[in-house]
Amino acid sequence: MADSQGMRAIEDLEGNALKWIKPAGGRYYELVGAGDVYATLKWEGVFGSLATGRTSDLDYTFKRAGFMMPYVTVRKIAYDQEIGKMRMGFGGNGLLEFADGRRFSFTKTGFWNPEWAFCSDDGRRLCTFTMASTLTKRQADVLLDPDGRRLPNVIMLLILGWYVIILQAEEAATAASSTAAFTSMQAAAAAGTAAAIPPPPSH
Repeated sequence: MADSQGMRAIEDLEGNALKWIKPAGGRYYELVGAGDVYATLKWEGVFGSLATGRTSDLDYTFKRAGFMMPYVTVRKIAYDQEIGKMRMGFGGNGLLEFADGRRFSFTKTGFWNPEWAFCSDDGRRLCTFTMASTLTKRQADVLLDPDGRRLPNVIMLLILGWYVIILQAEEAATAASSTAAFTSMQAAAAAGTAAAIPPPPSH
């Protein structure tokens, strides 16, 4: 597991390509590029939504809240200060609002090959996430656009975007598992009922 002292600053990135990878078990991910680690994201438990994002200079916490109107809070650990809130909408889209008034949209496109992007309030694309998962690990290719490179603290957007994507993937997997279990129970109950019905009398 990488620590802050071993990470590179996003300003040091050569090129614009990064990748979120899952190097080991558990709910832990690393943002890497050209063999260097630029950020990490780790959930605090097996269940729950609280996670910590670490970079070379600042650490953040992310936590989902709300049921009918879900949102994600972003806090700076060093100052115990909430700096932003991302309100989640339909289809995996969201709107991130900072305490200083800045706003960024988070948009999902595609179904079989989904892609997410953060855009500025005037529509300029800042960074893009494209799923590149294997059978056993969730991972994504990340493209940092020129306007994103010029954005102060863009690394936080790169962590928050992946946090939201992983939560959505986990929720979808849980829902699919629950549906499969319910269907299996219904089939078993139907089979048991059929077996309990006596056959008609023979003549």
